Amino acid sequence: MKKLFYLLLIVLGIVSFSACDDDTSDPITPAVSDTTNTNTTTVVTTDTTTIVTDTTSIVTDTTNLEIVKTYKTIFKLNPTNKIDLTGAIINISGDTTLALQTDKDGETSAYLFAGKYLGTISQKLTINGSTYNIDGNLEEFEITETYDTTKINEIAIDVVELGEPKIIIKELYFGGCDNFLLDKYVILYNNSNNTASIQNLCIGMACPYNSNATNANELFYEKENWIPAQQGIWYFTNEIQIEPYSEIVISITGAINHTTQYPNSVNLENADYVMYDKESQYTLESYYPKPTQVPSTNWFKAIFYGTTGTAWPISTNSPAFFIFKSEYEPTTLVDNLGTFNHSNSEANKSLKVPMDWVIDGVEVYNGTTSANLTASNKRIPLAIDEGKIIFTTNKKGYTIYRNVDKAATEALPENEGKLVYNYDKGTADVTNGSTDSSGIDAEASIKNGAHIIYQDTNNSTNDFHQRKQASLKD
Repeated sequence: MKKLFYLLLIVLGIVSFSACDDDTSDPITPAVSDTTNTNTTTVVTTDTTTIVTDTTSIVTDTTNLEIVKTYKTIFKLNPTNKIDLTGAIINISGDTTLALQTDKDGETSAYLFAGKYLGTISQKLTINGSTYNIDGNLEEFEITETYDTTKINEIAIDVVELGEPKIIIKELYFGGCDNFLLDKYVILYNNSNNTASIQNLCIGMACPYNSNATNANELFYEKENWIPAQQGIWYFTNEIQIEPYSEIVISITGAINHTTQYPNSVNLENADYVMYDKESQYTLESYYPKPTQVPSTNWFKAIFYGTTGTAWPISTNSPAFFIFKSEYEPTTLVDNLGTFNHSNSEANKSLKVPMDWVIDGVEVYNGTTSANLTASNKRIPLAIDEGKIIFTTNKKGYTIYRNVDKAATEALPENEGKLVYNYDKGTADVTNGSTDSSGIDAEASIKNGAHIIYQDTNNSTNDFHQRKQASLKD
């Protein structure tokens, strides 16, 4: 504030001098000191008239004439990989606070007063359509009268190219435990290093409900570029946002703590991500008990277009589950997309969801018996999921869990020393069971501070395995 006050005095002095129209004497020309890398200002006071020859510096004492110097200070970003750094912003804080924009080589400069300073950079920079995270810090440095104005203050920066935000299905738990089947949930995961935001996120299931149903259709709709969402869908009421390598748990049924009655079950107390809409036709109390925590504004609502049923009947042994982004307001989907009567039944009416709206899907085959497995058929088009994952039995706490992309996960530098191996929660020891061949225990690694990149080849045979217990139990 003191420097701003004195700058005001100087400006008032200029105004005072300009107003003296009757003064015909020669102005007093002060001696001005100037060097290449140092700015100085001499201010001469004659009675009430102040003559300022350079307003880039400020007088700090009005009683004793003083020259205030500033010193050219050079900054340069030293990136981990070479990119065009035009537009990168270095924040300088200390006696002076500045935001300095660099050139393509990451270099910039400013004239600073004597004092102690810090330099930081933390921003996203978009270059030729690619987005990068740039982070770095310059340790505190001091400018004194002996400061070397040719010195280059380098800031080492990490430059990380941000991948396309990608929301995937990490886990689908639907088979229950201890003879109990109403504790279903799904986990959505951001499989990238960039924040994922999406409006109008919807959840659906393809028909028929079970993969081994005798009325299974050929995928005629694949040629027409749509997928059936049977009986009803759920949609998120607000924009959903998932931070990099983070997840959200969505309670499909029973947003309560089921472990109080069934110790091997899961705790689904969740005020944010709840499929609960008593204003729709989904009112069955056993499926939708009142949530333990009152749902916030961020929760799901239902759109029902079938003719019968009071609950969303997701299969307990072989759902064809998918998530999609609606390009219309969800409440208008039936009018905009139209419906299809599966098996010529109004009760089994399905919404015709465009395939290019689908973000992710997982095809589960009924492997509870060899006959069921043999009779199983694809319901999700190959363009969404080329394979299937076999589910061997329900009511045992088994879950469908995504495999780790071993190479991509190990390549993340921040994962050094944090990955946990010798994964032992697969079900390869049961008939038609499976496990994660990466050998990485994803949940244990996450708890150890690691970032996990999951496998995503649009083929459930390769991307998923059957897990012995829900990840929420780890």
